[in-house]
Amino acid sequence: MLQTKLIKDKDAIALINDLCFQSEWKKLATQSVGFTQLQEADFLTTWYINYSALFSPVFIFSRNEKNEMVGLIALAWHKEKNYLVHAGNAEYHGWLVKEELTIPFLKEMLNLVRVELNVEKWAWNWMPSGLNAASLKAAASKDICLLVEEQGSPIWQLDNEDKLKKLLKSRSNRSKFNRYKKRGEYYYEIINKPDRIREVLEIARFQCDLRREAMNNSRPFAEDPYKIDFCSELLNFSNKLHVSAMWLDDQLLAFHMGVEDGERVCFGMVSYDPSESKQSPGTLLIIELAKHLQESGYKILDMTPGTNSYKDRFANFYETLYRPTFHFSKKSFFKAKVNYFIVATLGKILALGKVDVSTMRKWKTNIGELPSKLKSISPKTIFLSLVHVLFQKDIHYLYEIDLNNEEVFSKADLVYSHQKYIDLLDYQGNQPFLTRRDLLIVALEKFAKGDILLSQSKLGKLQSLGWLKEIKGDTKLDGFSETIDFGEKNHLLHDFYLSSEKEAGNIEDNIMSMLYQVKKSGKEKVMLWVKEKDKLSLERLDFLHIKSFRKYLSSSVLVYFKKNTVTDIINSRHPNA
Repeated sequence: MLQTKLIKDKDAIALINDLCFQSEWKKLATQSVGFTQLQEADFLTTWYINYSALFSPVFIFSRNEKNEMVGLIALAWHKEKNYLVHAGNAEYHGWLVKEELTIPFLKEMLNLVRVELNVEKWAWNWMPSGLNAASLKAAASKDICLLVEEQGSPIWQLDNEDKLKKLLKSRSNRSKFNRYKKRGEYYYEIINKPDRIREVLEIARFQCDLRREAMNNSRPFAEDPYKIDFCSELLNFSNKLHVSAMWLDDQLLAFHMGVEDGERVCFGMVSYDPSESKQSPGTLLIIELAKHLQESGYKILDMTPGTNSYKDRFANFYETLYRPTFHFSKKSFFKAKVNYFIVATLGKILALGKVDVSTMRKWKTNIGELPSKLKSISPKTIFLSLVHVLFQKDIHYLYEIDLNNEEVFSKADLVYSHQKYIDLLDYQGNQPFLTRRDLLIVALEKFAKGDILLSQSKLGKLQSLGWLKEIKGDTKLDGFSETIDFGEKNHLLHDFYLSSEKEAGNIEDNIMSMLYQVKKSGKEKVMLWVKEKDKLSLERLDFLHIKSFRKYLSSSVLVYFKKNTVTDIINSRHPNA
């Protein structure tokens, strides 16, 4: 006969500091099927302490007739938003129980959640591989409706050496490793000291926030001020975290932090320097990680479930995992079923058109962001934007600049940073229809192509930026629908942003300073691609020592009736000449 209790608030806080309770928790963990470090006492106690301002602990546990703890699930209640989560809020959600008592424990657990916590819906994350949905289905009563999502989760079985050998022999990967080794001191580091992980996380946080905001509009570190403290303190316990980093001199190329148990490492947080995207530092880090794990005797690198296609490139096995959602009211269950049907049907329709899940998510995010974008924009701007879409007319100017002429830089007094991606996170969203996420998505695309960022930020605000790219032969530029033949290799400075704030200066001064930055990098000439709206003043063109000038006009009506014209004026200072 089980005695099951739900303990919350002050009583639950007292249990966190109860050494006897902690000892029972650890003992039960060794007796439980499907146990991971994410359900372990030291891990979750550290989480409870660090997140005490946001979450209040909730414990549900069972004792047998001998007063032995035989079942436990560690939960938490969000104090402000009033919802229930698993403690740790991590990738895997599960419970601890002696196997023969699984169903009785789960039945009482679900009933206590329904009766005492008064929740309408309880959404879990993925259950660990040692657990399955059958026990939850058996435990659910007529008053509790259960929906279960199923997915194959990518696993890299490290005892199979073929995958790693193939990746190490790949010409592309070898070339990228060698490029780093030629550029400076390249090395892979295992981090096992709290002070060191704190130091590295202060760099990795910006890499992670930038990438995640571009991908799904979230900023894990900016939105979670407790994350660094939590991660650092976990290293006080052995066999909890596996942390590694890849370096070029003092530049953090890539970083990984996951949970481990001595045999299995669960893929956790990954970040990489976005300005190095063309060299695939994230891929190289995973290869280095797998190599280290294999040499150290680990059996599995758990890539964890998700829709990230890059994980499939490393997987050599797939585990079936389940993600349950409990509904404690018929209304909530019905809404979920309707929503599931709509999403599933839409997914099948889009699949026929070969539209993948990631594209669907981008569409959903963009549609969701549209109301907030429209709120911050004047009706006049919205009207003019619609007119531009219907009757598109883009005018750009192309200059060839001689960087050997010192007169060009007589007023180049603004200091620009080179590849300082952190500046992008300082964008305040003050340009119509351009959110910070929009800016970051474009930036990641440019970094992946090898474009170089020139930026200026002051007091946490992005003042201006431009992009430098290598061009050769036929190239298509933004704002002109036809390719432009650039012939031999050259460089193009383009895609400028200028804040509306006074301290940002004017577009001419900023472009002049960017050109000076390009000259300092050793280049003798550069092409300049400028939108008409930037209105480079005719008087200042004298300072740019123009060799040639071209005007590119691209127009269309309702996407059709396209027209492209090029006005080519040689050896002219001004477009009016």
